[in-house]
Amino acid sequence: MTTVLPEARIVERLQLIGLSQNSWRLCDRRAPHQDAASVLAYIERTADGYEVVWLQGGLGETRFSALADVLTEAAQRIAEVPREGPGRPVPIPHFPPPPV
Repeated sequence: MTTVLPEARIVERLQLIGLSQNSWRLCDRRAPHQDAASVLAYIERTADGYEVVWLQGGLGETRFSALADVLTEAAQRIAEVPREGPGRPVPIPHFPPPPV
């Protein structure tokens, strides 16, 4: 019997989509691909390694020497941030109409 660790489940949620020979879009498979929230980061290969611009799980730019390190960081980021789903609507205060 194979045991799937929680970390493996998180990595399965990640999807690298090639944009060019040296750049990728890192997406979360839980969100529909049309949803902008599915894009976690943009990754670009440079002479020094990989430059990542994070769009989810904390904004910012980081550099990594290996693509595997990028995926590890992404898995940690999405594990820490629960995905927001539908919830109760925010109540809107109601006031009676002004007297005429």
